[in-house]
Amino acid sequence: LGCDLGVQKYKGNYMTFYKNGIVGMPKKVYAYWFLAQYVRFGMLKSEPNYAAIAEKLTLDDLYAEVAKEMGVPVQPDMQPIKTSYDVVFDPKNIDAYLKSTKR
Repeated sequence: LGCDLGVQKYKGNYMTFYKNGIVGMPKKVYAYWFLAQYVRFGMLKSEPNYAAIAEKLTLDDLYAEVAKEMGVPVQPDMQPIKTSYDVVFDPKNIDAYLKSTKR
């Protein structure tokens, strides 16, 4: 793994689904936020089609289908999130987020 972390051995199935709420569902809001970060840091010249890209990346419909079969609750998506630097990212108002984090 590098960084002198040594050899890691994984026991059992480390690809998990839900695990009593420990493993979160894929959320489009995070795809929107990642893309906004690319815009924020100048890695994208213009704003992307957030919805189209998030739809392709998250596969939340597949998650919801399996979750329903397993009786697992599906969490709401596209809710504002508080970032680690105390700024709220609202996927319905990305421009406000980008303006508030402008350097």
